Amino acid sequence: AYVDKIIHRFKNPHISDDLLRVGRSPLRKISRHDRFVAPALGVINLGGEPIYLAKAIATAMTILNEEDPESVELRGYSKRNSVAEALGKYSSLKKNSILSKLVQKEYNSLNK
Repeated sequence: AYVDKIIHRFKNPHISDDLLRVGRSPLRKISRHDRFVAPALGVINLGGEPIYLAKAIATAMTILNEEDPESVELRGYSKRNSVAEALGKYSSLKKNSILSKLVQKEYNSLNK
């Protein structure tokens, strides 16, 4: 039902949501209790592997929107340090956590 609702929303010509707006505020979106990390940790706690959530987090870390200070900060910090350190700082993930390793793998894949 949720998937159908979202697909219907995207088909609605009266709703305009450009990619730059959707991608704004990555620091909030990758914070421990927001839309990507919290559900990913829930999947892990249930014994699953949140590959697509890890891809979403990695993507948020690679996109650079010069008009979004959070995007500039996250991208810069990730480049100057490491993905694991950025995840520690902004998502409170330990370097060797399952989710941190999954995100690092996806990040490296995106940057090939």
